[in-house]
Amino acid sequence: MPVIQLSASRVDTFNLCPRKYYYKYELNLTPADEGLDLPIAFGDAVHRSLASLYLGTAFDYVPCPCESFCDFCKARPIQRIAAEFLARYPTDPDDVRDPRTRIRGLELIAAYLGKWKREPFRVLAVEVPFELEVGPELKYVGKMDLLVEQDGLVYPLDHKTTSRTGYLFDAQFKLSVQISGYVVLASIITGQPVHQAIINGIRVAGKVDPDQTFFRQITTRTPEDIAEWETGIRDVHRLIQQFRWSQFPKAAPYACVAYNRLCEYYQLCTSGAATRETLLETAYKHRPEYDLMSEG
Repeated sequence: MPVIQLSASRVDTFNLCPRKYYYKYELNLTPADEGLDLPIAFGDAVHRSLASLYLGTAFDYVPCPCESFCDFCKARPIQRIAAEFLARYPTDPDDVRDPRTRIRGLELIAAYLGKWKREPFRVLAVEVPFELEVGPELKYVGKMDLLVEQDGLVYPLDHKTTSRTGYLFDAQFKLSVQISGYVVLASIITGQPVHQAIINGIRVAGKVDPDQTFFRQITTRTPEDIAEWETGIRDVHRLIQQFRWSQFPKAAPYACVAYNRLCEYYQLCTSGAATRETLLETAYKHRPEYDLMSEG
C-alpha cells in the first residue's frame, strides 16, 4: 500500500470532520471562486519576514515586490524583512474593520524588532522541514519555524499571529498536534530529551504596544503526552485507510460552522447525488501541487 503522509493541518482537519478531510485532501478540491484567506495569508507573510530575521538576511536591501513605485518603496530598494511580508500579502482586506492591513503588518514587524532586539536564546535552525516515520506506511511531515537554545535547554519555537489573547489562546497549545510534533522533532535533532516549546505570540488587533502585542508562552509535554500524540497519529492513519473502503463520515453540525464560518464544502454535504456531481464540475477545482511540508 502507498505511504500516507500526514501533517498537523491534515490531522486537525480529519479530527474536525473526516468528510472535510476527504474533500480537501483525498479529492484535493478547493472552491473555484476561492479568495485569499486573510488570517492565513497574513500569518504566513509575518512568518516569512521573521524567517529572514533569524536567518540573518533581514536587513539586506532588495527590490520591492511591487516592481514599480509604491507608498512603501518610493521606487527604492527596501529591506528584505519588509519585502518578504509585502510579497506574500499583496493586498489589503476589503473590510475596513479588519486590522490585517499591509501597514499593520509592517508596523508589527518594526515593533517586533524593537521588542526583541536582544533575544534571550541562540538560534540553532530556521524553517526546518521534516519527515518522521511514525509507523508502517505512515510519515508525519511539516516545517518547524525555529529551533533555539536558552539557558542550556533546547526548544522548538513557533510564531503565532492572533486576534485574541488570554486563556482561550493559551489553552489550545497543550493539546496541539503541531506543537507536539515539533517537540518530538527537536528531541530527534538534538539527541536529547525535549519537553517544552515556545509560542511566539503576535497580537494583530488593537494598538501596537510592545508589552501587550508580543508575548511568549511555554507549553510542556510529558512522555505520556508524546506517546498519546503518536497513538493519535496512527489512529488517524488507520481510520483513513478504513474510510477509504467505506465512506468518510460527516461531523455535523459543529464542524459545519467551525471558526465562525460556513465550511467551504457544506453545499457538497447537503446536496443530492446528481447535484453534487454538477457542483464538483462547476463549483470546485483541483488544488495546484504544493509542498506538503509547508503545512506545518
